[in-house]
Formats: sequence, structure tokens, C-alpha cells
Amino acid sequence: MGADIFESFVGSIIAAMIIANDFDTASAGDYVLLPILLGFIGYTASIIGVFSMSFLKNGKDPAAALRNTTFIAAVLFWAGGYLAINLGLIEVNYGISNYFDFTVCMGGVYRSEDG
Repeated sequence: MGADIFESFVGSIIAAMIIANDFDTASAGDYVLLPILLGFIGYTASIIGVFSMSFLKNGKDPAAALRNTTFIAAVLFWAGGYLAINLGLIEVNYGISNYFDFTVCMGGVYRSEDG
């Protein structure tokens, strides 16, 4: 990850944490930790996606292998984020889960139409 992309990524996490810190609810601390948790899940999914290339590269189409590693990472991120929110790893309002599902699905639709 390039320095400018990493700076934007960390900046967006910190901005979300600062906004969540202004909540006056009992679970405000969980909202502050949510961007860090989702960032960790995303990094873990990306690493697994990169290492999945080792068993996908034996196929006939290298472009399909690269595309499939992206899909593997995206599915792992969606599943990890969904489970982290819905299984109570972090206590957030259920509306957050609906928004998370919507944005991940729309991102997948946008990316599939883009390429």
C-alpha cells in the first residue's frame, strides 16, 4: 500500500473514531472501536486473499485467478464484518449492520459493472 493511500485509509479510520466519540450513548466506546475492528477484518481478509493466489495460480487463466482472489477477500470481509457485528463482538445498533450489508453489496455491484 502506497504512503498516500495508507494515509487516507488511516485518516478515514481516525475521522470515523472522532465522530463516534461524540455519541452520548453507553455504547459510544464500541462505535469508536468499530472502524478499527473493520479495518483489522479487512486487512486479514486481504492477506488471506493474497495467499489464496498460491492455489489459484495453477489454473489456465491468470486473470481469473487474480479476479477470484479479490472476490475471496471481499467475501471474507463481508462475512467477518457481519459476524463481528451480529455475534456481539462489538455492541452496536442493528441499523449499523443493515447499512454495512447495503454498502458492501452496492460496492460489489458497482465493481462488477465497472470491470
